[in-house]
Amino acid sequence: MADFLSTDVAVTLNARDRNILGKVRMCYAKLAWTGGPTYHVGGIPMPTAARFGMNSVDALMVYDSCGDGFVYKYDKTNHTLKILAQGVTLSTASAGSETDMPVTPAVGAATAISLTCVAAAGTYGLGPLKELIEDEAPASTTLYVQVWGR
Repeated sequence: MADFLSTDVAVTLNARDRNILGKVRMCYAKLAWTGGPTYHVGGIPMPTAARFGMNSVDALMVYDSCGDGFVYKYDKTNHTLKILAQGVTLSTASAGSETDMPVTPAVGAATAISLTCVAAAGTYGLGPLKELIEDEAPASTTLYVQVWGR
């Protein structure tokens, strides 16, 4: 499948959701894409600033996601939207055991890992969020964002 292009992301704006605050512009927008294109490390290319009624985008914040369990983060330098998920980095492959716990490291790629507990009972994190694996095809998604720019 082909990687995401900026044209794969639909932007919906309402005139009443656009504001000019001095020299700064702000808008609320709906971003949507359909499943099919694949994720490329670095993020999904965002549509041009003009699609948000701006000359440049300074910040894009997701304020209402679709509840898919992913975290979405705007990369201003590359004008992309990164998809982050809980993940585990494995340094080497290991043989399975009966204590294997099923996990999904990325969309549609189910596997199992063993988590060995050598510490006292408690709640332990699996580490920081990881960027979605390259060539995964995220499902159709709708996000509501606040965009700041000039």
